[in-house]
Parts: sequence; C-alpha cells; structure tokens
Amino acid sequence: MSSQNTWEIGLPVPPNYIGYADSFFYYLSFKLGHYVHNLGITPNMITFFGLYCNIMTAWSILNDNSYYIISVFMGTLADAMDGFNARQFNQVSKYGALFD
Repeated sequence: MSSQNTWEIGLPVPPNYIGYADSFFYYLSFKLGHYVHNLGITPNMITFFGLYCNIMTAWSILNDNSYYIISVFMGTLADAMDGFNARQFNQVSKYGALFD
C-alpha cells in the first residue's frame, strides 16, 4: 500500500488517478482555506456556494452565455475547499459529509 495515497474520504487511491486539476484545486484550497476560515465561513457555507455555482452553470448553458466557465471554476474550487477546511479545522460532521 505504499504506492497509494489517502484522498478525500480516506479511501486509498493510486497516485496516477490524482490528476493535474485535482492537484491545482487542492493547492488553491490550501492557500485560500485559511483566509476563508478566518472570515468565519464554515465548510457547509462553502458547499452551499458550490451548489449555487452548479445551478448558475446550468442556467448559463441553457441561456447560451459564457458565464459557465467562471461558475464551473468557482464550483470546483468550492468543492475542493469545503472538504479541505472541514478536515483542516476539525469541522467534520456526518451531515456535512452527506451534503457534500
């Protein structure tokens, strides 16, 4: 098992399954997560923001505009950051894991 990492919910994942996008968004989460936490924003609030971004993505695609690029980026970042903040600052809950 030395060639596997523990990723997300603690399941072993082979390193070749973790791509450049995953590494990039986890790097951003690491850099921005402390600032977001200091603002008093909880991981569940970040998850709600990600849900809003997903809804905006669908709306943008249905209305043929290019805002979906921004909302996909922000939604992906929110998804990475909520898990990071929950684990980093010990705010993990069963409801939060289910909601995420």
